[in-house]
Amino acid sequence: GEVGTRRVDMHVVPGDGFFDEDEERAPTEAAFRDAGVDLTVHEYPGQEHWFAEPGSPTYDEVAAALARDRVLDRLRAG
Repeated sequence: GEVGTRRVDMHVVPGDGFFDEDEERAPTEAAFRDAGVDLTVHEYPGQEHWFAEPGSPTYDEVAAALARDRVLDRLRAG
C-alpha cells in the first residue's frame, strides 16, 4: 500500500545561471509530476543562486528567511 503522499518543494530563482530553465528545471518539474509527486515550486525573482547561503556574495537575508519559513511550514504540515 501507499505509505504516504510524496511531496517536494523546489526553491528556485528564475533565470538562475546554474539551473537552466529549459534544459533542467522544466524536465525536473515534469519528472516529479509524472512520478505522482505533490510538487510545489517557490520562486524568488530578483535573487541569484546561493541567495539563502549565509556568507555567499549573493546572500539575501529577507529571501533566505522566506525560504526557511516555507520549509518549516511544509514540515509542520506533515
